[in-house]
Amino acid sequence: MTGGDMHFGDNIHINGGSHHIGKQEITYGGTDDRAVRDALALLLIRVDELRERLPGASGAVVDASLPAVADVGALPAERAAAARTVAGIAAAIGAVGTPVVEAANALIALFGG
Repeated sequence: MTGGDMHFGDNIHINGGSHHIGKQEITYGGTDDRAVRDALALLLIRVDELRERLPGASGAVVDASLPAVADVGALPAERAAAARTVAGIAAAIGAVGTPVVEAANALIALFGG
């Protein structure tokens, strides 16, 4: 996958101070739970499996959409829209794209449709 700048999981910054204990959990729209992270991981695996079969321009659109799907700071509707883009491209290439479509649809459902 070419999206080397993607990050999944906790991102913790400590700027000075001492005796740091615990962490503050911040979620946007309630969509950064384990189910979403697992579904996103599956989508990325399925996209990697399909990558060779994506025509050049379609691969570029998928690569541009994946960071939006993974963006925990985005609204669920924005993440779902990006997942729909990925699903649409996968559906357009036929049956071989079905695993990506299914993985994207699972995420869309978790984002609230």
